[in-house]
Amino acid sequence: MELLEEKEGVLAPKRSGGAKTPSGKFDAEVKPRRRRFSEAYKARILSEIDKCDAFGSMGLILRREGLYASQLSQWRKAMKSKNKPKVTSRDLKNENDRLKRENDRLQAKLEQSQKIIEIQKKMAEFAESLERKNSGENLSK
Repeated sequence: MELLEEKEGVLAPKRSGGAKTPSGKFDAEVKPRRRRFSEAYKARILSEIDKCDAFGSMGLILRREGLYASQLSQWRKAMKSKNKPKVTSRDLKNENDRLKRENDRLQAKLEQSQKIIEIQKKMAEFAESLERKNSGENLSK
């Protein structure tokens, strides 16, 4: 078994496998992957943390799971914002259109009410004038 191999006149350790770049050189850079946590996992950990009452028990859970306290606060914040209904521009436009229609309907109703009040005032004035006229005729007889 040969431990060294010669490439381009240089002795280098013989490698087995590994990612090779198009030039044929070994790419030794390791790119870590971010861990992704499911919603169920996050909820389970948060409920477990919330039940902690003994001193240091939260730290035990964090070490056991390989988590940081900052992750918990981010998860809690995300859960709060997730429970809030998201308002989109379409929702705002629909609400605005509905309010405009309601405003127009109420304006028309107000105008109608004002006309009715005006007519009632005129009828009251007319009734008063008839009453005065009738009372004046009764006095002259």
